[in-house]
Formats: sequence, C-alpha cells, structure tokens
Amino acid sequence: MAWAFLKNLFSPEPRANQAPLISIRTDAQTMVVGVLLLQALIIFPLQVVSHKFLFADGAHFFLGVLNNQAALRFDWSRQFAHYIVHTPLVLAIKLLDLRAIDTLSYILGGTLHLIPLLGVAVAALIFFRSGRREFVFPLIVSYFYLSINTSFYIIYEAHVAVAVFWILLSMLITAGDHLSTRQRDVLLLLSFLSIRLHESFVLLGPVLALAAAIKYTGIRRRACLLDRAVILGCILLYLASSIISADSIIHPLFQYNRDALISTLTGFDFIHDRAFCASSLVFALALAGMLTAALSRPGRRTNRLVSFYSFALAVGALAWLSAYAFFSEDLFSPDGHYQLRFLNMLVPAMIGLAVLILDHSRSTRRVDGRDRTGAKIGGLAVLMFFLWNGFFQVFACREWSGYLRMFVKELDQRHGVIDLAETPMKDAKFNWTYALPSLSVVLSGIYQQGQMQSMVIDSRWSAPFRLADIASLPNLAKYGLTYTAGAAVSGPLGPRDFGFRQAFGDFDGDGAKEVAVALGTNGVWILDKGAGIHLSVLDPQSLGTLGGRSGDRLLVDFGARGIWLWRGAWTQISSNRAWCLTVGQVVEGSGEDQVVAGFRRSGVWMWDGLEWSQLSGHSAGQLCAEDADGDGIDEIAGDFEDLGLWLWKDGAWSTLTGRNARSMSFSDIDGDGKAEIIAGFLNGGVWLWEDGAWVMIGAKPPG
Repeated sequence: MAWAFLKNLFSPEPRANQAPLISIRTDAQTMVVGVLLLQALIIFPLQVVSHKFLFADGAHFFLGVLNNQAALRFDWSRQFAHYIVHTPLVLAIKLLDLRAIDTLSYILGGTLHLIPLLGVAVAALIFFRSGRREFVFPLIVSYFYLSINTSFYIIYEAHVAVAVFWILLSMLITAGDHLSTRQRDVLLLLSFLSIRLHESFVLLGPVLALAAAIKYTGIRRRACLLDRAVILGCILLYLASSIISADSIIHPLFQYNRDALISTLTGFDFIHDRAFCASSLVFALALAGMLTAALSRPGRRTNRLVSFYSFALAVGALAWLSAYAFFSEDLFSPDGHYQLRFLNMLVPAMIGLAVLILDHSRSTRRVDGRDRTGAKIGGLAVLMFFLWNGFFQVFACREWSGYLRMFVKELDQRHGVIDLAETPMKDAKFNWTYALPSLSVVLSGIYQQGQMQSMVIDSRWSAPFRLADIASLPNLAKYGLTYTAGAAVSGPLGPRDFGFRQAFGDFDGDGAKEVAVALGTNGVWILDKGAGIHLSVLDPQSLGTLGGRSGDRLLVDFGARGIWLWRGAWTQISSNRAWCLTVGQVVEGSGEDQVVAGFRRSGVWMWDGLEWSQLSGHSAGQLCAEDADGDGIDEIAGDFEDLGLWLWKDGAWSTLTGRNARSMSFSDIDGDGKAEIIAGFLNGGVWLWEDGAWVMIGAKPPG
C-alpha cells in the first residue's frame, strides 16, 4: 500500500489531447511531501538538540516526570495531552531503564515537536486520498502558524490538541455514507481523548461538533445504524470537551487559563501593541475574504477565489507573525504570551471552520477545487510559510542556545546562591525566575555530570522564592542529579504554628500533642510517643497546624499536588499549587482556624472548612495572619508586590505602604497582645509596623 501510494504520488497524469505533464495533484502532493520532509529532516532535529522545551515550565515538568516516573498532571483540562506527551518518556524510564538526562531530554523534546508534524502528515494524507487537495494548503498553514507560535512554548501543548483536531476534521469531512470498522474505532478513540485534551477545545470542540452534525445529516437514512450512533456519540463528546474546557477557563481557581483570556480581551494597549492589533486586523480581513469566496456563486471566478484563500490566509498570518515577533517587547515574558495562547486557540478553529464551509460549498455548489491557478497560489503560500518558519526556528534556536551557554557559564563560575541581578543574565529575555531552579538542575545533568553546585534567585523579584520545589523531588538521585542543600532558599511563611518542615498538634485526638516532620526522601512522618507513623512518601513544601474546636489537623502543602489535611485520613482541600500559605482565625465567632492561600494567578483565597472564598483578585507574594489589635480575631498581612503591603481587617483590605517587602513577619514581639509587622525593603532598610504607624529600624522609610 505504501509503495502504491508513493508510486501514485510521483507518477505523471497526462491529460486528453495533451502531452504528458505532471498533474496539479502531483505537483501539490510533491510540494507538500517535500516541505514536510524538509521540516522533519532539518528543522525538527534543530528544535530537539537545542532543548527549547526547557523554556518556562518545561524544566519543571521534565523533572516532575523523572521524579514520579509517570505523566505529570498540571491542568485537569489537559489530562490526556499530558499522557500523550509524557508516555514515551515514561516508557523509556520504566521499560528501557534509561537514566541519562541528555537522552531523556531528547526523548521528551522530540515527542513534543514530532506530534504536530505527524498530525499534519496524517491529515494531509487523508485529504489527498479523498481528492480534497485544496484543503491541504490551510492545513499546512495552520501547522506552521502554530509551530512558530509554540516554538518556545512547546510545553503549552496546544499543538497536541490541534493535531488531533485536524485528524478528526479531515476524517469527518472525507468520510463516506458508510464508515469502516477502522474509521469508527479511530473516530471514537480520538473523540474520547478530546474530552480532556486541552482548553483550546473550547473553540475547537464546536467546530468538530458542527462537522459531525453535517456528516450526520448527510448519512442516508438506510445507512448502518451503528454509523449514525457513532457520529451522534462524537457530537456529544465534542460538546462535552467544549464545556469542560470552558469550565477550566472561567473557573476562578484555574488561574492560568482564566488570566490568559482576561489579559487578551482586556489587556490591549493600542500604542504598545499596535503591531499586534494591526496585523491581527490583516488576518481577520484575510479570513473574511476567504469565507466570502466560499459563499459566492459558482463559476470559474469563484473557483479561483476559493483557492485564493490559501494565499490571503498566509499573507495575513505572516504579517501578524512578523510584526509580533520583531516588534513586541514582551514575546518571551511570562505575561506577553497571553495573546499568543489565545490566538493559538482561535486561529486553528477559524481555519478549520473555513475549511468546513469550503467543503460544504464544494459539495453543494460544485466548486471545482482543482483550479490550476489556485493550486499554484496555495503552494506559494505554503512555501512562504515554510521559509519563514525555517528562518524563525534557526533564529530562535540560536538565541536559546546562547542563553543556555551563558547560564551554564554562570553555574560554573559561582558557588552558593546566584543572584541573577548580579550576573550578565539579568537582562536576558528568557528569564522566568520561578523556573530557574528546575532549569539549573536539568542543565547540571546535561552539561555538568549531574552535580549542581549552585541555585539561582533574582533579588529583583519580590515574591517568596522557595527551592522546596526541587527538594520535594527525592527520586532525582536515580538520574545522578544532586543539589547543594545549603543553597536552598525559602520565602517567609506566616507564623501561627505554620512551620516549614515541622508542625505540632494533637492530630490523632488522643489528648497528647504529636510532631509532624518532613524527612526528605522518606516523606511525611508523625512522631507519637516515641513511635513513627508514615503518612506519605512525598516530601512537602511546608507543614502546618489547623486548629479549632474540632481539633487539630495537619495541613500539608504538596506543591503541584495541592493542599491536603490529615486527621486519621487524607482530605484534599485544593488541587492547585499554592504560592504562599498561612493559617489564622480570620472569621469572627467561628472558633476554627481558616486557611488563607495565595495562588499565582487567581489571587488570595480563604478556606473556612467547607468552601473557598476569594479575598482578593490580585496575587500575593507573602501572607501572614495574626491578631494586630488584640480583639481575638486575626488580621491578614499580604505583600502584593507592586501594589505594596496590605492588611485584611473586618472584611476589607487597607493599604499599609505602597512598597513591596523583600521579607515580612507578623508576630507579637513586645508582649502587648497585639502583633506587629516587621518588614525588610530593598534599599529601604527594616521597618516595624504597629498601631497603624511605621517605626524605622533601618535606614530609609518604606513609602
């Protein structure tokens, strides 16, 4: 079959009364196959060997898979995407017993970049075999568009969803009145995966549901009932995937997706983002022209207009990419990629919708998709995108490789804790501070034989920077990865019996207090009357005591695995990673401690024993809870970074100072029954806050 396809692919197709010439179909297939082969043989290896997947969260995800030897679950709406991406790496570890960090990194990087390439190849083959050759052009444009945008954010995994989306759409468009057993099986499997594949299915799901609905109405009534049931089941699965994805975006606790949408819709600065806005308008006009061509009356002019959409789409998207890549200052920053994330959902969905409309126009209006001029223009569009993608990938790999070399050089030359602000790296656009510990560990395994002598911080970033994320991965030693314990840095946690590595309380209700400790690779233990009780094999970020009338409960922050309580059995109160955490009796008359947690994107939340309620939509870097006025009710002190220090009292926030603190503590240091705040400020000294006023302990006032 493969040989027959290749023979048919490159064979000339003579026309009547004409000398044998290579047909348009052959030209298009040859061009597409050549482009994909060049992408696979040149660009793909370059992407893998440059380790670009380590950017942003990539290094942290990589270490998580190594430590757990299982697929990492970062976002519940991406559950199946994580399984697809991480399974080859997990199999290499478990079945092949691979331990070389460089080899394992190539496996994960190769998987991330290979999946979209395979997806577009399969979809292109389906379109070619069904005679819908004109649809290959937007398919390739969509692939290169996403390839450029996710070049560094490949860990974002939108490309997995789009690859599955195009395979499903091509199958639904090209399927006949009767589905083969193989078609039914593949459709159901991929449709089931779409339920929790990626949040981008909030837009991709409805497009697939529309395609399936069109196919359902087109199946003859006398057709197999099983086929109709399969298509109907696919429609329900696509709608379910869209609902689940929408929930992951609008739910307040899923802060990353929510912020990406809000920032994109409300965060435009038309002066700073003028290139982004202008080029997006060009793309929208190109898409509108394409749809207009699809809905035009049939005729030779319409044939060319229908084919012309490939070129218009390429020009619009190319204009957007070039303007945004070269003129936006925030392309590589933690906040600057929000527009990219949103458009990586929107653009493939719009291209897919246009293809669906064109197919409907093709079948109902007898539009001839074999227009020779249109094929040439479509091929030119794909060639333009291929050349642009190649240029961008070479440029990006060169930039990232230079950054890694600079990073490794600093690790070699310095010992202890590296302050990024004191190194030549301080102005590098790739610096995502919270990801630097994981990146330093991975690079030590790739370039330094596993022994990491340094940890990395950035004194310009005020939020607590805890390297417990690394210490909580005890299985890294299996891969020869070690880290210097003395280099660990932790941001301050609120007092209130909330320890970093230990907690005290009557956790079993026997009237005697126990001590809970975190023993590194040995997990969490409770020492009770001289005996040890093993509670968990995981090494938590922090332990604390949640007290009250109902008794003491052990509060454990397991990082990416969420926040848990233990009193005879484990209970999870949040599946999200807490950025900072404290405990206090904040609710008057409750007689119970409440958990107050700061989440990186969704702000500050309080758990009252039953449910979470939001106290602030802004992210806090530090939180502390104590009684500041002696009324028996705790107040919450929060450092909101650029917004300064604030105090939560009587259900409202009040500002303490407009400057953010490097460190903060909340405790009654003079024994008067009222807690004071002690805060240290960058270049501002140490200050004490009491009874509404700041008292200078250091050199300069805080604000």
